[in-house]
Amino acid sequence: MGYKCYNAGMELVTVKLGLEEEESTLLTRACRKLGWRPKEVATFLLVRRSVDARDKSAIKLVYTVGLSRTGETLPTYTPPGAQAGKYRPIVVGFGPAGMLAAHVLAKAGLRPIVLERGLKVDERTAKVQAFWQEGKLDPECNVQFGEGGAGAFSDGKLNTGTGDKVLQRTVLELFVKHGAPESILYDAKPHVGTDKLKEVCRGVRGEIEALGGEIRFGVKVLDVVEGSPHRVVTTEGDLLADEVVLAIGHSARDTYQALSSGGSPCRPSPLRWALGSSICRPISTAPCGGSLPLTPVWAWPTIAWSSIPRTGACTAFVCARAATSWPPRPTRAPWSPTV
Repeated sequence: MGYKCYNAGMELVTVKLGLEEEESTLLTRACRKLGWRPKEVATFLLVRRSVDARDKSAIKLVYTVGLSRTGETLPTYTPPGAQAGKYRPIVVGFGPAGMLAAHVLAKAGLRPIVLERGLKVDERTAKVQAFWQEGKLDPECNVQFGEGGAGAFSDGKLNTGTGDKVLQRTVLELFVKHGAPESILYDAKPHVGTDKLKEVCRGVRGEIEALGGEIRFGVKVLDVVEGSPHRVVTTEGDLLADEVVLAIGHSARDTYQALSSGGSPCRPSPLRWALGSSICRPISTAPCGGSLPLTPVWAWPTIAWSSIPRTGACTAFVCARAATSWPPRPTRAPWSPTV
């Protein structure tokens, strides 16, 4: 599971419970597996909780628990001490990457300056509501730009591409410290919720500022001129920095274009990407005329989109999924239509 990298002094045990069984029995069951007595346990905590629903008649909750008789606990990441340079480090963007980069730099005593083109999360929320309700778009502060990044309005679902359990837990503990539910520390599919996520954003920002960091909202980076020091060109004037962290997300195309035009090396990510879409057509246009069994959508004859009647209902339509990815994936059977 990858959790053994946490700490050799802590035993990790898997325990399954039925939906009607109490979590209070976890300690006793885990001790039984280890051959320990519960009173010997100095540290007991939940590491992971997931659902095993393969047998629908006997759904189980699967727990990984950590136990120690010597007081050991799960480690978290501690940034190394660093010598401050002549110029403070600059972090561009205050989404998840920028926020955590600034937090690490602040904890290391380097007093970072954060430049965010959007606004604080509360002001940003008002901008987003104005767009959703009235169609008024602020190009610099919207669902994509502003404190918390693009994920701030995604209902707070947490995902990461790193397999480092220590870093994962460090981030989750920071979120819990600033208002996220404690369950995200062990749930297999952690979920914060948009309202709580806003509280977390405000809390992390406050901690960064308390450690000497500075967050400047409404400041857009126009270019970065590499050198010793680097020169960061912004809408509020130029800044110098010994180090610059670009955490601008994937939507700041104007910034990428400016960096590329200025000679900064930019290359596409080597990771696989995918583009998906849904194709809907009236059942009446199917070769089978809508009677079962339906002809697979990929085998339907081509028709002009303009000839499809616009209706307010989807019950008379068949949808198929289409996707393209790079690098190409192995050929597989086409999607079957669903009514």
